[in-house]
Amino acid sequence: MSKRAKSLLLKYGISLGVVLVLAVPMILDGWSGAKTLQDQYRILSDSFTVPGLLFLFSGLTMLVTNEGALYGIGFIMSYTIKRLIPGKQGELENYAQYVERKKRNRVTGFSFLFVVAAVCLVISGVFIVLFYQAYQV
Repeated sequence: MSKRAKSLLLKYGISLGVVLVLAVPMILDGWSGAKTLQDQYRILSDSFTVPGLLFLFSGLTMLVTNEGALYGIGFIMSYTIKRLIPGKQGELENYAQYVERKKRNRVTGFSFLFVVAAVCLVISGVFIVLFYQAYQV
């Protein structure tokens, strides 16, 4: 198996585990109180919406951070911490150096977050459609 395939398998496997860790307790918690088919579909929909939105917003946060939207906040925090620690004043960098360093160290390979989010939200959407079909009957 190639290194790329192992990496993808690991990313999606861990993501599946996280989805299950988030969804299964929600399903088990609400399932005992579900009296109707509509309640069951609602619980299943909610259980996949939460991890889907968490993955979506995690991916969006990574995307925004990579584009430099939070460089100012990060620089201020870094500068303040380095000024407060004795002996670190010699290692201070200006904002341009900070931005250049951050651009060199960008995070890549997080598009799987959007794929996992889309799959979870599609599953949730299917349960919402089933909920409304059972609700109208």
